[in-house]
Amino acid sequence: MKTKMTVAALVIAAISLMFVVKVHFIRDEDGGGDILWKNNVAYLFMADNPIGYRISILGYLLEPIKEHFYAPAMSEDDKLTLSIIRVTPAGAERHDQESTVGIWALTPIDGEIYAHCAGGVCRWTGTRFQLLSDQEEQGMAGEARLSKGDFANIDGWSRRGINATRAGRDHNQAEFSIDLGGQINILVGEGNPVTVDLVRPDHTPERVWYHEQGTRRVSAAEYQRVFRPTN
Repeated sequence: MKTKMTVAALVIAAISLMFVVKVHFIRDEDGGGDILWKNNVAYLFMADNPIGYRISILGYLLEPIKEHFYAPAMSEDDKLTLSIIRVTPAGAERHDQESTVGIWALTPIDGEIYAHCAGGVCRWTGTRFQLLSDQEEQGMAGEARLSKGDFANIDGWSRRGINATRAGRDHNQAEFSIDLGGQINILVGEGNPVTVDLVRPDHTPERVWYHEQGTRRVSAAEYQRVFRPTN
């Protein structure tokens, strides 16, 4: 009788753990962006959109069945981060900025870089995009002055999109390069993954961006670091 009770208790405990203990997954989305350049300076505006799942062990075991019936696990966390990487012959300087929506239509106007942000037009301050006041936006003529597509030689500036391919889709990896005044070459790989490398004379090539779409299992600590940073 004691043996049966012990076995039953262990079974109940195991079943309880299957409901309580979580496994953590992150699905990495996006990865593309834009490059804006003039003479020997360039700005990379690259998007990262991780989506988080915390699933019980039981839910994880049942996931293939749920997906078969078009009822996959629901995400619990997501965030959108724009990485702004300034490239000069001296190297690369990076700043990350979280946003509720994408930052796009990047356009140089009168020596400043403007873009469309949540709430209106924003301006690059050197470390982040700052939303303009109504008066400031009226002074630069608003969103009508923002360029939606690629362009070449607008006051010396050019812009080109960097395309990412959604995971699981067939794609051909594409490459292009941009020369910054003969002092540095930016090599871009499009598709999945998206890569950006800097090539400078007498320097080892430097990778400044790598993003591969897909789903990966992570530790609870890694999940916490991505979605709930302590700093």
